[in-house]
Amino acid sequence: MDDPELDEVGKPLLRRTTPIHHAAKHKYSDDLYGIIDELFEMYNSYDVNYTDESGYSHFHVACRFGFDEVVEKFFELGQDPNCLVTETGDSPLHLALANGHKEVAERLLKNGANPNLANKDGLLPLHILCTKCTNSDLIKMFLNKLQQNPNHIVPKTGDSPLHLALEFGRKKVAKLLLRNGANPNLANKDGLLPLHILCTTKYPNSELMEIFLNKLQQNPNHIVPKTGDSPLHLAVENGHKEVAKLLLRNGANPNWANKDGLLPLHILCTTKYPNSELMEIFLNKLQQNPNHIVPKTGDSPLHLALENGHKEMAELLLRNGANPNLANGYGLTPLHILNMRHNTSDLVKMFFDVNDELNQTLRVDALNDLGDAPLHLALLHGKLMMIQLLLEHDADPNLANAEGSTPLHLISLVDEGDRMAELLFRINKRKYRQGKTSLVRVDFQNEWNGITPLHYALQRGKKNIARLLLRNGANSNLESGKGLTPLRIIINFHEGYSEELANVLLETSKEVNRPVQVDEPDRSGNTPLYYALQRGNEHMIKWLVKNGAGPVHGDKPDQLGNTPLHHALQRGNVGTTKMLLKHGADPNSANKKGLTPLHMIINHHKRNSDYLAKILLETCKEFNRLVDKPDNSGNTPLHHALQRGNICMIKWLLKNGADPNLANKKGLTPLHIIIDCHKHHSDYWAKILLETSGRWVQVDKPDHSGNTPLMLAVGKLLPRLVDVLLDHGADFSRSIVPSEIMPEYHECKRNLKLILVSGIIAVMERFQSRGIKIHESSFLTFYITAILKYGPRETPANIQESWYDDKKFAIEAKKITMKPNLSLYDLIRLPSDEAQRQLKSTDYLEFARSKYWSKFPKSHWEICAEHLCEKIPRARYFLDWQADFMDWQADFN
Repeated sequence: MDDPELDEVGKPLLRRTTPIHHAAKHKYSDDLYGIIDELFEMYNSYDVNYTDESGYSHFHVACRFGFDEVVEKFFELGQDPNCLVTETGDSPLHLALANGHKEVAERLLKNGANPNLANKDGLLPLHILCTKCTNSDLIKMFLNKLQQNPNHIVPKTGDSPLHLALEFGRKKVAKLLLRNGANPNLANKDGLLPLHILCTTKYPNSELMEIFLNKLQQNPNHIVPKTGDSPLHLAVENGHKEVAKLLLRNGANPNWANKDGLLPLHILCTTKYPNSELMEIFLNKLQQNPNHIVPKTGDSPLHLALENGHKEMAELLLRNGANPNLANGYGLTPLHILNMRHNTSDLVKMFFDVNDELNQTLRVDALNDLGDAPLHLALLHGKLMMIQLLLEHDADPNLANAEGSTPLHLISLVDEGDRMAELLFRINKRKYRQGKTSLVRVDFQNEWNGITPLHYALQRGKKNIARLLLRNGANSNLESGKGLTPLRIIINFHEGYSEELANVLLETSKEVNRPVQVDEPDRSGNTPLYYALQRGNEHMIKWLVKNGAGPVHGDKPDQLGNTPLHHALQRGNVGTTKMLLKHGADPNSANKKGLTPLHMIINHHKRNSDYLAKILLETCKEFNRLVDKPDNSGNTPLHHALQRGNICMIKWLLKNGADPNLANKKGLTPLHIIIDCHKHHSDYWAKILLETSGRWVQVDKPDHSGNTPLMLAVGKLLPRLVDVLLDHGADFSRSIVPSEIMPEYHECKRNLKLILVSGIIAVMERFQSRGIKIHESSFLTFYITAILKYGPRETPANIQESWYDDKKFAIEAKKITMKPNLSLYDLIRLPSDEAQRQLKSTDYLEFARSKYWSKFPKSHWEICAEHLCEKIPRARYFLDWQADFMDWQADFN
């Protein structure tokens, strides 16, 4: 006995999910009925109908599982027979009928269940009965006693009870519906009549089809409006042989094409349910054309049968006159189609055997619209049997596709290429001896780039194919259209196992008495060793030298002026670098941009850059010239190191005599470069430069625009850098405020005012803390100019006074720590005098430049910045001047 929970006034609480609900929704229990039966003995308070959140009650469970006695007990205590499951709209009657419980359904109807209630899918109990019921008495009761309309339509689909009965294979129900006035001419929303449903159902029935065709005189050629399919199309597509035969015997038209131009014959060739008996009927009895073309695609029945792997039907088509050479709209013959399917060995063998038997010549070299012959596709798809049969049937082994690639080129692209190559050479030699074909042209160069099969094989690391090609006459020294020899291919495309490939090339060439020319210059006059040096391929450099390559020329530049030493250092090849320097490579050589090997080290390496530079240092006799040698823009190695943030090289250069005062062609010294490249972290890099250099650094040297590092530090509002420069003797006697501010673009877009106010005050404080007198008016002019150029003119008017209580803003503001135990959210609520005691101007500046702003709604950026400006110490001076200036400007305008 389960006592129900009571509410405040003592009434039972009915909204409750019980074990009965859980068990009823379980799909995988072997004894679900027995479990629920036992649970009902526990929950035996039938005056309480517990209901879960979906509206599924104990009473619904009893009806669904056919517990007739439980249902009766609920009725004895006044249960409503029409209570619905909220989620689905199913009534108890729906549930009983859906699960075939006749006694429960009768009891429900006896106690007032409404047979006209539709669920949320628009299904009446009658519709449910047509999909589930096998009991003729129930359907009779609904049609006769309850006078249910046999033609009631399901609103969503347009299906009638007859549609549903046929779809679910309920033959007896369908016959009863027809005897009680069901209309066989009603079409659903897809335009399907009951006759069409009978042709598509998983439960075909010849007896019903005879009733529809003979007794009901249904048109066997009635077309589905959307698709143009006839009943015969549908029966054939769904594998209903007997239904199709009945349709044909009763006048179905086998020559009707649907909207895709497909005849029933084409459908038979594409269906998942092939049937040779039907194919014989179409070809022999109905005299269907085996070469009838689908207008849209140009496919014949043979194309479709082969494409879908229907071996027996394809054979029937061939034996009844199907053209084995017909090309579709894409230029694909049946041979092309066979190459595009998986697991086609039996199909391929049948195709060739039948055509040989019929003495039909196959167009084995026909090209499709993309320029590929069947042999090309067979190679690309790894079809060994097809390759063999094509070659046996005299396919041209030298035929090139649209890209100029022959079968030998394509062999290197696939996994089993060595087996294919062996097969091709073996059959070709035999056919050549028989006088049936020409020898394979192993050195055929494609039209695109003059690549030979050997080039391809070496480029892709195919050792066995390379051996076969060389043993069959491939030229081991032939250049491609771009001047690449096989040896160059190995150098350019392989580093890890280039020696292994090179040995295959060398040894196999010796074996066939066509030695590799390891030192032969190309059309540009460069040897393989030069290219190996240029690419820093250490394995090939050693291999070439070992096999007789000439002297190392480490200073010969390429088209960009880069020497092999440049390339070696760019790649970080220590061994190659040492060898080049040992053989006299110039460490001071510059490329066309003026970049030296030292520049290369700095620009391409951070981790071991000082080690590479040390190798140069040990070799270079004029190291002072090397360490300060500028590129074409006047940038020295130190400029480059600072631009890249390569701290390892910055320290190394300074310790090895790099001049910290040299300016580039724009007049920028290393200090200027630091400010330009590192901005808010420039104080860190400036300290490294000033404290590491063994020379005096000219901290006041101006660039060509007249800006000293101190002026740039002020203009970019970098207070920490101002400190560093003043600590190292920067001259503050001249003007230190630039003509205009130099903010970063992203800063101008959101909170410039906060950056300006906090930044200017922070910079001013740096000077004043040292007792340096400054003219605040110059900073004021500087501030007003920046506001006019970049900043907001006024505070946004569309923000409510309680903007800081916005939910999204408040969540993010609470996460941001301005200082220990003080979040941004707390700061905003502090009085201005208290906020000024808590934080410095630099705290506000760092926050203004942080990434936190992107987390706030854009609508809050300006108002938040405006609010924080009010709390910065000494900010009032600038804000009042701005207000006065804006008022004056408004009056003037």
